[in-house]
Amino acid sequence: MSHRRKEIREAIKNSLIGRTDAGENVFIDRVKPLYGMPFPAIVVTTGDEENRADDVIDNYLARALEVSIDIYVEATEETGIDDVFDEMANQVEGCLKDREAFGAGVMDAVLQRTSPEMDNQGETIIGRLRLTYRVSYMASE
Repeated sequence: MSHRRKEIREAIKNSLIGRTDAGENVFIDRVKPLYGMPFPAIVVTTGDEENRADDVIDNYLARALEVSIDIYVEATEETGIDDVFDEMANQVEGCLKDREAFGAGVMDAVLQRTSPEMDNQGETIIGRLRLTYRVSYMASE
């Protein structure tokens, strides 16, 4: 049986794949090299997780997980980057508007923050927009 974090990442990937401008370029592997790939691309990762020991129901422990959805886009003179970020964020948020998109057993999923970044070290300017969700779910003790 896989860990709930993995199940949540896979559910998000399945909710996004083919439903945004990233098409099939949706990954749950944080070491996937993105350079040389067609953009846009999306990478789903999990971060900090809190156990809420005061919230145990029938041997299930409530947990709050930080999920990052990184949207990578390539800037061009024609499109810039902010408009592309906004469009992609709108697409992702639309796909994840229902908690079922995060997988079975998820009690709540709330977008906490949106953080843009740019990497213009090379000839190509790559932007990353991170959408951070707080996902609450129950895990067996």
